[in-house]
Amino acid sequence: MSPRARGANRAFHDGKTITGKGTTMSTRSNIIVERRDGTFKRIYCHSDGYLSHNGLILWGNYDTQEKCEALVALGDLSSLGREIGKKVDFDAGRKLYDLLHAKKISEAEFERRNSAIYSQCRAYMRDRKEKDCPGSAHESLAEAWDVDCGQEYTYVWLMRGGKYLPPLSADPDAMGFRDGQWFVAKDTSQGTQTKVDLEEALRGRRLLSFSDRWCPPWVNGFSEECEYDVNFCWDGKGYVHRLADNAFHRFDTATGLALWLDEHKKVAFSRGGTTSLGEYGNVEPNIWGAQGSFDKARHDRIASAKNYALSTLNFSHDVDPPAIAPDFLSGGDDADRRPYSFAELIVREAESCA
Repeated sequence: MSPRARGANRAFHDGKTITGKGTTMSTRSNIIVERRDGTFKRIYCHSDGYLSHNGLILWGNYDTQEKCEALVALGDLSSLGREIGKKVDFDAGRKLYDLLHAKKISEAEFERRNSAIYSQCRAYMRDRKEKDCPGSAHESLAEAWDVDCGQEYTYVWLMRGGKYLPPLSADPDAMGFRDGQWFVAKDTSQGTQTKVDLEEALRGRRLLSFSDRWCPPWVNGFSEECEYDVNFCWDGKGYVHRLADNAFHRFDTATGLALWLDEHKKVAFSRGGTTSLGEYGNVEPNIWGAQGSFDKARHDRIASAKNYALSTLNFSHDVDPPAIAPDFLSGGDDADRRPYSFAELIVREAESCA
């Protein structure tokens, strides 16, 4: 059996209590870097491991041996940013949400400041002063690959002139300009041979998974009790999947789905509750992206509210989201800056029409 890293335990801690993005679901990933000394360093990243976020950020921002080794030197990450950055308040995202919840800042200001918080890496050791999450060092890629953190994606940087890739050529057209190369795999259980060139995957030439048709903004917090799945698609539309009979409702535009979610986000309940981390009131300001502290009662009431709202849509077995392999790189340098939340999408749409 593959060894399980500490990230597997942290996944429960981050996902069920207070986090900057405040959700009950995360796309976990492992990031492995071949170092100059011939060893491999593996770190766990809790959030946003999918191609259109971590994949784009790694490909576009960590493109030298020096940057890649500096990245894994941080140890395990809560989230990957375009910059390694400096020590920050790990709870800045939660505190910002508290300001929004208290109506001390607007949603537009929240989205602007929230984006700035997540532009850099958030590391457990540096930013939350944890001591037991440095990642792990390995003598071989296979050994690092075998560490199980419940990851959905594994990203691997291999060094030019290392154990796997020839040295950097003097001819840039022959070898490319980088002193290493990123690879990615979705299903790591089949061994290292399943990895593919990350650029090939980002350009849509290699579809890793049917789920890669979905894109930001993400509708967070779906649990086992929720009977539906809500996603934005790379075809520019929005889809609600009724899981019981595999039927779909399609919104013709992403903005249409975002506006519907916004209209149905606030729900009042008969009472609030208390967890070990704090209290929550009787009103959920946003059932699609609830934040703060959670217990089973709060999870259950949110799932019930989602199920009720989504059940009012019209579903059909004739609607089938396309199994597309999008070219994530076609958006240039701004491709990884897509709206993270549907609220941000609405703000951007309003600004573009102003």
